[in-house]
Amino acid sequence: MTLINYFNSKLKRSLQHLSLPNISLFLFAFFISISNSISAIIIIFFLISFLLSKNKYKNIKRVVVNPINKSIFIFFLFTLLSYLWCENNFFFHSISKYSILLIVPFLDLLNYKEPEKNIATFFFICGIIFNITCSFIISVLYQFEILNTLFFLKHDHYQNEFFLRGFIDHSNLSILVSFTFFIFLSYLFEKKIKNRNFLFILIFILILFLLNSYGRTGLFIIIILLPVFFLIKSRKNIKSLLFFLFIILLTSITISNPFKNRIKTTFNFQKDTRSDLEKIEEDAQYMADSLGTDSLRKDINYWKKKINEDLAWKNKIINKERPTSMGKRYKIWKYYKEKIMEKPLLGKGAGEVQKIININKEKAPHNNYILITFELGVIGLILFLHIFYIQIKSFFVEKKQSILKLIFPLLFLNCMIINDYIIIYNTSCFFSLFTFLLYSKENDISN
Repeated sequence: MTLINYFNSKLKRSLQHLSLPNISLFLFAFFISISNSISAIIIIFFLISFLLSKNKYKNIKRVVVNPINKSIFIFFLFTLLSYLWCENNFFFHSISKYSILLIVPFLDLLNYKEPEKNIATFFFICGIIFNITCSFIISVLYQFEILNTLFFLKHDHYQNEFFLRGFIDHSNLSILVSFTFFIFLSYLFEKKIKNRNFLFILIFILILFLLNSYGRTGLFIIIILLPVFFLIKSRKNIKSLLFFLFIILLTSITISNPFKNRIKTTFNFQKDTRSDLEKIEEDAQYMADSLGTDSLRKDINYWKKKINEDLAWKNKIINKERPTSMGKRYKIWKYYKEKIMEKPLLGKGAGEVQKIININKEKAPHNNYILITFELGVIGLILFLHIFYIQIKSFFVEKKQSILKLIFPLLFLNCMIINDYIIIYNTSCFFSLFTFLLYSKENDISN
């Protein structure tokens, strides 16, 4: 069977499994990478589906004893208990973010069968392909000035730089694209797929998108986990793979301007040679982009004049070095590390990060481990990591049958080093969906 026929069969099967719970699952998987609002509305239909379902009590008993669900319940319960020692007004704001994890046991309550789980994966892939296709078409039309704006694409970051954008934040999308890459890669080892040319084309498109977007996170994830994938699936090719990975990375840095720019902003190896006037102009441009609420404030000359009139501001700009992403993160991490030592065991309670952001005007940790340790302490961090322990354990218990069951937790364990992805809506929903699809009972969406 060719991959096109394989996808056609998935689409036909989806039409045979139409019901409110199934449609909700399929659309949720599709819109995770496209629209926060629509995917949030669909969660309401999961609740309606459960209320209309039969054998509620029986399903609840089954779901509660599931190891992955149990680990999520325990972690969330501890998060709720942190209310007892938290000293902020943002507790419920943060709990709403952590609560996305409860989608995992909630989907399990609806008792989906294997065909529906497989079809949900298919719809997730369709959402990613739709994202990339629209990104390319809209970007090309914008470049040729046929469109005067990047319709529907997320463009609130790096507004003055051109790269392929999607419907959600570029960093979040890159993680979803990287996992889609591994889904396609796992299909290569399925015996029922004969003609793999179309599959190779899709894999090439995913890499091309990551290279020409600001998706450095997704690319680094692929580079890190690809050797793990082949070490398990095809150990004899591991040396050739590492060589080609090096060539791909070298080519990417040389050819892809967006990727090259992201590498430079991450690790700035060059000496800062900007003149004082250039530093002032760059800062003025930043102010015009971020605070340009009217025609006057959008004028870069307005901000240059303001800077030159304020001697302290001017000297601060002149004396600062060109910032790097890693440099900024290290500074943030150092700040939170000092705060963690004040209450290392239990943390300061959920919502404390939001308090620091709102009141102290500091940035979020951009590191999930630091965030959870700061808010929930070492105990909370252990309970959180236990979720991933259960995921990885299931891979080995099942004698390494489903490679995605290992790739998925390793993907999150790596990417959470550089951002708070488990409480960011898109990536949290993505985590919840595939935790259910991959680890719920009798699941088998990959070979």
